[in-house]
Amino acid sequence: MKTLKITICIILCVFLTACAWDGGRRIVGVAIYTHPDQLVYVIGIDRELNLEGGKILFLTRDNRNRPELWERATAPILRYERRILHDINFREEGLYRVEFIWPHDFTTFFYVQVISIETLKYRVGLL
Repeated sequence: MKTLKITICIILCVFLTACAWDGGRRIVGVAIYTHPDQLVYVIGIDRELNLEGGKILFLTRDNRNRPELWERATAPILRYERRILHDINFREEGLYRVEFIWPHDFTTFFYVQVISIETLKYRVGLL
C-alpha cells in the first residue's frame, strides 16, 4: 500500500510539472498585447521603469494565444529566463527602447520617452 501511495505521488508530481512547464515548445512568438500605462517619464520625478497595465501576448502553435501581465510574463519559469532589457537614462531626455526577451530568441519591444519638466509644462500648455 505504501509503495502504491508513493507511486501515485510521483506520477501526480510529474503530471503537474509537465502541465506547468511550457519550456518554450508551444510558444512560437511574443507580441505586445497592451502597452504599459506609463510611456512618458519625467526627469527628476520618475526613476524606474513602470510596466503596470501592460500585457505580453504569447503566440502559440495551437492558436490559443494568451495575454499575460508584464510582471507575470517576466517571472522565471524553471530554468528559462525571461528578461526585460533597456538602457533608459532617467536623467536625460530621449526616446528609449524597452525589449522583452523570451527564451529561444523571441523578442518584442516598445519605446518610452524621457522628458524634462519644461517639456512637460509646454505639452500641457503651461509655458
